[in-house]
Amino acid sequence: MSEPQIPPPDASEDERREFGRQMAIDSLLNLALGTKIVAEKKSSRQIPAAQPVSARKSASRLSSVRRRPASGRRRRQTAALSWALPLLAASVALVIGIFAWQKQEQPAVSAIASLSSISGSVNIERAQKTMVATAHSELQDGDRVILSGDAAATVAYADGTRISLSHGATAVLKSAGGAKRMDMRNGELAASVAKQPAGKPFVFATPFARATVVGTELMIAVKSDSTRLDVTEGKVRLTLPDDTQGVDVSAGRTAVASAGGVPALLAVVVAVAKPAERKPFSRSAGRPFSDSSPWNVPIPENPVLDSNSAAIVGNISQQANASLFRFAVPIYDADENTPTHKITTTPSRGQTPFLNKDVRIPSGAKTNSGPNASFVVLDWHARRTWEFYKFAWKGQDVQCVGGGSISLDENGVDMLGSGTAGASMIAGLIRVREIEEGVIDHAVSIATKFTKPAEFRYPAHGTDGNYSGVGAISAGTRVQLDPSIDLAAIPGITRAELAIGRALQKYGGYCVGRTTTPLLFNFELAPDATGMANPGKIYVEAGLPNASTELTHVPWNKLRVLKKWDGKGD
Repeated sequence: MSEPQIPPPDASEDERREFGRQMAIDSLLNLALGTKIVAEKKSSRQIPAAQPVSARKSASRLSSVRRRPASGRRRRQTAALSWALPLLAASVALVIGIFAWQKQEQPAVSAIASLSSISGSVNIERAQKTMVATAHSELQDGDRVILSGDAAATVAYADGTRISLSHGATAVLKSAGGAKRMDMRNGELAASVAKQPAGKPFVFATPFARATVVGTELMIAVKSDSTRLDVTEGKVRLTLPDDTQGVDVSAGRTAVASAGGVPALLAVVVAVAKPAERKPFSRSAGRPFSDSSPWNVPIPENPVLDSNSAAIVGNISQQANASLFRFAVPIYDADENTPTHKITTTPSRGQTPFLNKDVRIPSGAKTNSGPNASFVVLDWHARRTWEFYKFAWKGQDVQCVGGGSISLDENGVDMLGSGTAGASMIAGLIRVREIEEGVIDHAVSIATKFTKPAEFRYPAHGTDGNYSGVGAISAGTRVQLDPSIDLAAIPGITRAELAIGRALQKYGGYCVGRTTTPLLFNFELAPDATGMANPGKIYVEAGLPNASTELTHVPWNKLRVLKKWDGKGD
């Protein structure tokens, strides 16, 4: 007899279960096949061998006796086989059933959302196991997303809903019958919720309140003793956790629910009036990214300032210039009819997400004349950018050292590839038509020679800074011009300066990298620009007569530096 088989001592729990199943299958097969073998052996013993004639004659007296037992033996053989074969068939059927059960034992679990971007330490807790999150990690029903105090993450749903988590947020994602829910225990979120199906609102639940959303934009802050709701667009129903008493919160209003209290609108609400409905971003109107993007969210009143604000302002306020030609960014449009070109060169700097891919680029597209040799394609068919650094045509193919791509409709932070600070070239870029219209409806991008090395803040992903002295500023830092200043009353202020100053008052500006001057504003290259002395007719008429015009009428010493991008200090 062979020794009994046992699984290896270091086998995992899954391996032991698999070993047990295989042993059960083997036992069933042995039982069925062994029964048949025994029946055949018995049958072979009962069949007499061939005999010579003389022997058959001498045995004639016993012939009658032998025939009857032989007949009985045949009946016994037939009976043995009659129950062995059905047993074998049943065993085989059982084996097939076991294999089918094995395949169905662990059905695939579909994702309900994903992390489109993360910054800092973010973990996912699933089935009592914790894993480190990465950008594009899939999220399942019941997953808990856990952020460290300085981390940020964006949860993206297939319907276009985007939820930005921050300030040490802990959120549990749930989905039932197509209805979405997020349980927040602490931290903050900013959400842009797409229109939800009838009867299936998106629910945000906290220890003190429930916010029921059909489709809108909002911010929720969960503290140890209260929940605060700010609605920027649409209307949200804020109730007690049991969905009883509550209040409707409309755009521009704020409500607070505290422990043991009924949700109520704040008596004094400080909010920017709801603007006229914005046009979606297109070739001729609108702005890139969602309204909840850091580039598009207005700065709250009385933001918490950086402890080093005065020193930073002392540096960057020395001089401010516009960048209108050599480093200005050419913008090209593309659609489904635009020819595609293969990107063939391996990058030597950063990632190039479209390497060896066919990308829509208008034939004859030209870079700016500076050493960056860059430009951006707005692909309206893919609703993405294609951004190039050190671009060159090689026949019908393209060579570039680096580049990136970003969605035109998401948060403006989730960049594929990387620029200087991981930011898109169109993030904060001042467009020609914005100067013509006199309105810049977003934060602007700035560069400075005082950019700090090896340190950056959200929404930046990196830095190229090299200044380590007093008043150094980190990439990603947000600055604001004192909003109490009446810019229109300043004598001699130009239309361009007025538009830039008002954008800085409402939205501020983000440091995106290093340059050679104290403060530089990034512009789109005008199509009719011909050189440093002629940056384009619209720019010239708005008070920007040359490609490096100094902006002298804005009181730059009235800038201030925010501690965090959202104006909050914790």
